[in-house]
Amino acid sequence: MVRDRATMIVEVFNEMGHDAQAIGERDLALGKDELIKLASKAKFPFLASNLVDAASQKVVFKERVIVKKDGVNIGVFALLSPMATERTDVLSKNGLALLDMNLVARTQVAALKTEGADVIVCLGHIAQEEASELARSVIGITAILGTHSQSLLRYPNVVGNTYITDAFSKAKYFSALTLMVRDGEKVFTFADPNRRAVLEGDIQEIKTRIESRQQAIKDMEKNNPGAVDSSWFAENLKQSQEELAAREAELKALPEVSPDSGSFVTYEYPALSKEIADHADVLAKVNALKEKYPYLKTREHH
Repeated sequence: MVRDRATMIVEVFNEMGHDAQAIGERDLALGKDELIKLASKAKFPFLASNLVDAASQKVVFKERVIVKKDGVNIGVFALLSPMATERTDVLSKNGLALLDMNLVARTQVAALKTEGADVIVCLGHIAQEEASELARSVIGITAILGTHSQSLLRYPNVVGNTYITDAFSKAKYFSALTLMVRDGEKVFTFADPNRRAVLEGDIQEIKTRIESRQQAIKDMEKNNPGAVDSSWFAENLKQSQEELAAREAELKALPEVSPDSGSFVTYEYPALSKEIADHADVLAKVNALKEKYPYLKTREHH
């Protein structure tokens, strides 16, 4: 069943025009040899830049790829975190090992730049804290598209000049980071035109929260002095004030973004509801698999 399901996913991705796929620990559960066979059926590369054969230390899948979109060369590489595999035996069972992510990332960024990449994207099967550390340690990554931490991010985390996103889990949300590149630019510095509105909304919400906490503390002290412990409200108020200061500082430092000049980035994160119509060909493949394996009918994650 696992092999048939994996084959169906690759067939669907082939039809979609998929550009690249990062390897995760659950993919490796299929077995190294089966996954290599599956990769040969894909019209897109399976990427795992730091996954190597334990004996030879040679990479098992493709390290990187350059995808050309609208005249821009997008360099893509992928990393698999040791944290993702530490509770399984998929590495030892398949004779595999993982190289240091930061060292591999530096090598891949340098290679992609040499090969003509204008922007560089890391498909990171890694935790959010690892993605942030990677962005701090490795200069030159435009975006890290997270695929493992299952974090729900309304907007990207920004570390230095790197945008970090996460796709959450089980196809519940669609995560789309769009890079708008101006003609003639070769050093791409991106800015988010929606970030100002997001920050202004956050600041207003935090100010309302602060006012509510301040009023609650006043009411407690007035109506029941000494009878009610207001320490939780006081601590929450302090945290909210610190959060407000951080948001206001970011807003103050935020550059103005003109849609008519410069490159910028936009981010969409819509929920995928069951009301959205399925693609007929994809639905047919899913239903055929369910007929073959009735167990899947009890699982409604498409």
